[in-house]
Formats: sequence, structure tokens, C-alpha cells
Amino acid sequence: MLELSADEKKELLGLARSAVETFVGDGRVIEYSSTNPRFLLQRGLFVTLKAHGQLRGCIGFIEPVTTVARGVVEAAIYAAVRDNRFEPVSKSELGTLSYEISILTPLEDVTDIDSIKVGRDGLVIEMAGGGPPPPPGPGRVRLGPSGVLEQVCLKPACPGMPEAGREAPALRGRRLPRIALRERTERSSNLRIGPF
Repeated sequence: MLELSADEKKELLGLARSAVETFVGDGRVIEYSSTNPRFLLQRGLFVTLKAHGQLRGCIGFIEPVTTVARGVVEAAIYAAVRDNRFEPVSKSELGTLSYEISILTPLEDVTDIDSIKVGRDGLVIEMAGGGPPPPPGPGRVRLGPSGVLEQVCLKPACPGMPEAGREAPALRGRRLPRIALRERTERSSNLRIGPF
């Protein structure tokens, strides 16, 4: 499991914020380089944006396609301007955003539904015969493992999923344990971690 110090978590959250503010503010992708070996690891990750406690965007990579640092920059920008559930973030919204980064560990097969840790694990449901998996669904406090599984199966990214009678043999569940980095409060105007 990837272990990050409090300073490393703050740096990654600051990197996500800086990436969004720079891109939304003037259309530039920030340049960032690090010699921190943990930031150079390849990991899947997601960046979640919230405004006033409500989801404002969430995009990332299930598979480890790039380094943690580069992935944070890309996923933060995509969450701000490419999540098709929302209009792109505007300059006037930047001060209302809070950030969360979920760094994923390797996918693990789920053989027992009770092994899912609600609030920690994302869940990928794969259809028998292949096809792209749906996005991971981190469980929320009010749902137990069965409820999380049911909610993930309801996502529209499960093409051809029958409305009722989802037969277990046609599905393969894979758990995405994650390390969650969250800002403690809504944006503080003096939060700057850098240099960027």
C-alpha cells in the first residue's frame, strides 16, 4: 500500500487545485516535476471536485496509465472541464471548490461481498465476455456491501445489464482499495502549496 505523509498529501491536493485554477483561469496546463519517488509511481487515481459539499466533477483512471503526479494534473483538469454530467467549471466557481484525490491500489477480485469496505473500496463490475468496465463506485456510509453492489450495477455504464435478475455468473466484481486525500474545509484563499 502506498503510504503518504501529511505534507505529501497537501502537496498533491495543492497540485490538483493549481492544475484546475490555471487551466480554467488561462487555458494552460501547469508544468510540474518531482523527484519524490512516490509521486513517480504509476497508479490509477481519481480526482473529485465538490462545490458547497455537492459533487461538481469526478474523473480519473482505473488502470495505472501515468505517474501519480501527472495523473493528478490530468484528472483534476478533466474533472473540471470534461465530466459530461456537468457544465465546465467557470472562473467564478474556483473559490467554491474542494478537492479529493483517490489513489487506487491494484484491482482485487471480490470473492465475498462482505470483504468490500464501504467508504474505502471502489467497485468495478465487469460483464462476462469483456467490454469496458464501469467507473468505480466508492461506497457511501448509508450503504452496506450489498447496497454498493446494487448501486454500481445500476450505473448506465453497464450496457445490456438486465433490469431485474442480475445473474451473478454473468458478472465479475473487482475491488479498488484506495487511499483518499481530502481537504478538510472548503477553499481557503491562502492555501497554496508550491512552487508550481
